[in-house]
Amino acid sequence: MPIICPHCRHENLEGIDTCEKCHQDLRHESLPKPKEGLQRRIMSESMRHLNPSGPILVRPETPILEVVRKMQEGQLGSALVVNEEGTLVGILTDRDVLQKIGFEQSDLTELPVHTLMTLDPVPLEEDDSIAFALNKMSVGGFRHIPVVRGGKPIGIITVKDLFHHLCRPESDFEGVEF
Repeated sequence: MPIICPHCRHENLEGIDTCEKCHQDLRHESLPKPKEGLQRRIMSESMRHLNPSGPILVRPETPILEVVRKMQEGQLGSALVVNEEGTLVGILTDRDVLQKIGFEQSDLTELPVHTLMTLDPVPLEEDDSIAFALNKMSVGGFRHIPVVRGGKPIGIITVKDLFHHLCRPESDFEGVEF
């Protein structure tokens, strides 16, 4: 299917980056356009629409046992690790705890979170689309993904959050301004 240049109306081959006639950028013209329903929601709604839960923030030297207790109390499956400036440096998930703690590790009150955390987690910006989040989670195999603003964590999104949001009836959103 040819791409029609919105500037000069020239018919270009599909997949071309610039118009052959006027040399205007056409990369955005070949992106899929959301139609309606679920497809529209996935492509046009951002992390803001998911109302991300506030993350548990800990420092790299925080003992694992303290972090696990905070995760249990907050009923969250992850904690975000931040440096002194509040910038995201790692993530600890319930899966990290189960898979990385060896049976020989007995004193979790002394073991710091930085020994088990995943370094430099892939975050999402609050304006990233749900489609972008789904892609990042699928490609990376993530179940939890931090949401940041200016490199500082403001929330965390889980696969469960995405599915709960997308399974809500469209009528739940009528009259809601995003």
